[in-house]
Amino acid sequence: MGRAEERSMPQRAAAILVLALLAGSCRCSLAQPDLCPIGTYSTTGSAVAGLEYCGSTPGEGACACNQSSYQDSSNFPCTAGVDNNITDHILTAVESERWWRIDLGGSKYVYNVTLWPRLDEFYLEDSNTSIYIGSVSSDPFSNALCWNLGEFKSDTASLSITCYLQGQYLFAYKASANGTMNWAEIAIAGCDVCPADKNRTASAGSTSVNDCGKFLSCPAGYFSLFAGCQACSEGKYKGEGYGGCYNCSEAIACSAGEYFSPCDGTRDGGCIHCSNLTLSDCAPGNYLSPCGGTQDAACLACSNETLQCPAGEYFSACNGERDSGCIACSNVTLECPAGEYFSACNAVRDGTCLPCNITVLDCSIGEYFSACDGTRDGACIPCSNKLEGENTKYTSPGIPFDENNCAWDCVSGYLLRMDDTCQPYCDLHP
Repeated sequence: MGRAEERSMPQRAAAILVLALLAGSCRCSLAQPDLCPIGTYSTTGSAVAGLEYCGSTPGEGACACNQSSYQDSSNFPCTAGVDNNITDHILTAVESERWWRIDLGGSKYVYNVTLWPRLDEFYLEDSNTSIYIGSVSSDPFSNALCWNLGEFKSDTASLSITCYLQGQYLFAYKASANGTMNWAEIAIAGCDVCPADKNRTASAGSTSVNDCGKFLSCPAGYFSLFAGCQACSEGKYKGEGYGGCYNCSEAIACSAGEYFSPCDGTRDGGCIHCSNLTLSDCAPGNYLSPCGGTQDAACLACSNETLQCPAGEYFSACNGERDSGCIACSNVTLECPAGEYFSACNAVRDGTCLPCNITVLDCSIGEYFSACDGTRDGACIPCSNKLEGENTKYTSPGIPFDENNCAWDCVSGYLLRMDDTCQPYCDLHP
């Protein structure tokens, strides 16, 4: 299109046909794929782009909508392209450059243009016609190129063109030797643009000019309601820029390797991949808090607090994998392998199997060494052989592994009788 950009529209004022179409109500059956974007609104009263500026498919009501059309030369009138009559058509004179223009009556946001070909036996093949949309009425090339039609033949039911452009004028332009432009009907689907002094809407999908206002670009978490930036209410969020606040999504269970990051007023909540922190990333005096629930993995400072834990729990110091705190005893009993014994949960650790002490200890008087037996370690424990009567005492340690051989005697002032009882010395020697 570089060559075409250097051309200006031929000034043939005498040949220009200007006709204001009669006012009408228009609702064409075109595709409606989008919400009207921010800064525009629908004239249909719904949240989809309005269709006030269009031709029509055959058989529907009048759809000219009081817009004006123009063309540079005429064998058939330019208004035939927007009169809802597919049996007539526009037809320019044979020139090296032809153009046709429709004035949309104000700036519009156009998202779809549909053309229907001339269907009679005198159809002249149209090709390489370009569509321009913009705000300049005197020159198609000063506007934005929407599409180049290529070949547009009579066996084509219709041609739908999607382009998202804003402007008041739509041009059809063709440059070729001794050619014409001719088609039966054109339809333009789009949205009205907010006035310059109230050029924003709070969100896409606005349905009235009353939704337009002088909104401000606000920081994340704030929105503009015609004057000043206000914080989004609880349960809503908004990013930086124009627009209104949106409802926060509810928390959901995330997949493995993800956590749910709650809505914080500046962005919506959602599942986020866990970071790849490992214990080695944490400095001494910190522990690794794992990813899960609503928290990412993080290195946190140990509290170093010592606690008195209730029964059934034990105190675990900060160990890099978790902070210090009370933990419920999980091992009430265990079947330990040979050479180990079960040590019950106590104040500082959970129940566990520990290696047996195989060294025979020298025990105190009244104790003997008992071997590791799976329920306790090898240790010196009190002798269990019976002392007869009162006023008796053990006099030596027991033999290791034998609980009933600790020696005993009477305490001072008592003598041992034949019946293995201790009697006061004075009673035996009056």
